[in-house]
Amino acid sequence: MLRFILITMLLTSQIAFSQVNLIWNSSQINYYTISGWVDFEKASDTWKKRIYQLDSSSFRIMTDGFSVTPQYTYTFNQNEKLAGLQLYAIGGDLNGNGIMDFYVLAYYGSSPYRQTVKVFDVSTNQVILERNEPSFYFSYPTLLDVNNDGLKECIISKFDYPFFNGYNIEVYSTPVSGIGELNTPNQFQLYQNFPNPFNPSTTIKFNIPDGSVQVKIFDIKGELIKTIETDVKITGENEIIWDGTNDKGIKQPSGVYVYQLNSSANTEVRKMILLR
Repeated sequence: MLRFILITMLLTSQIAFSQVNLIWNSSQINYYTISGWVDFEKASDTWKKRIYQLDSSSFRIMTDGFSVTPQYTYTFNQNEKLAGLQLYAIGGDLNGNGIMDFYVLAYYGSSPYRQTVKVFDVSTNQVILERNEPSFYFSYPTLLDVNNDGLKECIISKFDYPFFNGYNIEVYSTPVSGIGELNTPNQFQLYQNFPNPFNPSTTIKFNIPDGSVQVKIFDIKGELIKTIETDVKITGENEIIWDGTNDKGIKQPSGVYVYQLNSSANTEVRKMILLR
């Protein structure tokens, strides 16, 4: 009887382990290189992923499949390095070639830096949209269908620089329909806050299937400023508003802040700027 039980346990464990097998092991990646998967190629109403790598000199998209061989490379200039290598997928294909587009921020001058933004196609290095004027500070771009025409607009805030007395909202048309883009109900995603920079409050939007989420806000030193917890009532896009205060209700000073979206299975981080 004992022998039968042992044989049964052995067979069961072999069956269980056979379902989880190593299918790929990359070559060694430099410790200071960030690597992961990003939605890159449009495939009907979904996106095919590619491996990316980012270090202090460049952003690289690998060839298709399990590969660490670069196919496309974007090299950071000095102003983009000064901005902290802030390169993100914009969440859509703006020039219609079936490839995810990206944007990168750059800093000029001295603190408070003048910020510029450039949207580009990494497969061709074509600049799709760039906002860089000597007397203005430009926010991150945000894709939203603000006029309910079925197409997303690209929204950028244009601030007077260096005094930040006021700002304009620029709205650009795009061909992005939202179908198959990164806003499906089952897609975990943290959007760029809007407006950014902001005073006194800003809206943080996010996508999550369901359940509880937690938004943590940190200052540039990494100290936790505020924790906001919420139960998702609607599958898909949700939002919270941060009023620029900490957990004690004290107004926070001007500066760069980091906001982090946490669920039981995912975490995503972005930066924002508070200007008093």
